Amino acid sequence: MNRHFIIVTVLATILTFNLRAQTALTFPKSAYIEPYRLEVTLNKTTNLVFPAAITSVDRCSQDIVVQKAEGVENILKIKAAVKSFEETNLSVITGDGLLYSFLVTYHPAPAYLTVNVARITSPNTVQAPLRSTVAVTQPAAGSTVLAAYTGRVVSMKSNIHSVYDEAGKASAELTGLYVKDNVLFCRLALQNQSRINYDIEQFRFSIRDLKQSKRTASQEIEINPLLITGDSAVIRGKSKQIVVVALPKFTIPDGKYFAVQLMERNGGRHLALRVRNRHIMKARVL
Repeated sequence: MNRHFIIVTVLATILTFNLRAQTALTFPKSAYIEPYRLEVTLNKTTNLVFPAAITSVDRCSQDIVVQKAEGVENILKIKAAVKSFEETNLSVITGDGLLYSFLVTYHPAPAYLTVNVARITSPNTVQAPLRSTVAVTQPAAGSTVLAAYTGRVVSMKSNIHSVYDEAGKASAELTGLYVKDNVLFCRLALQNQSRINYDIEQFRFSIRDLKQSKRTASQEIEINPLLITGDSAVIRGKSKQIVVVALPKFTIPDGKYFAVQLMERNGGRHLALRVRNRHIMKARVL
């Protein structure tokens, strides 16, 4: 009797499971957002021109290098970090609330190097919520007021230590963080102990994930500087200099860090600083 009861119970469970599986809803094809195919290569840069400022970029593999073009908000530069990488995807959210999805593949000679995304028809984009995991407050101060504060920051006592990077006798160190109203001021000490000038191609400031792997999506949120004072074009040979960067005030969530990057033009001495939220919390009030 017990044996028959057990068999009946098992059969009833299997039948219930099958019925639930059969009644599970699937997405209709009209809900799919088909990604655009994008070819990139190792020794050439592919440029995507968006109709609005880029607010967020998700790259799902470190096999591709992605960064915003210097001085503009709506151009994304992409190239391969390694040859013949496995197909990956890229998602971009712009300031008008649109999300763009791309399938990125390696090709030794891409058919195109510049794409005007503004000409993409709307069915393959989706309205995205304008949310950020980083709290950024836009300041009301003008450039003249900011310049006055950056001048004060240059001579203030250091309050940040051990945030440092060096490459090829060039180095960058974060020596101070200061805050005034809705503006965060970062003081950077730059040094070049070599005799070869370090021509700065780009300063980049962004929020990144602490842990990255090829199996998970990596989100990078760029923070645009309000003002940079000091020589931001070159670190001359055998010299030291101070650069102060004014940024919208922000804090960093768990699992992320604030990245400060210096890219050398036509060189490989790239410098990168990792700033944690505990450093941001040490910012002194001006």
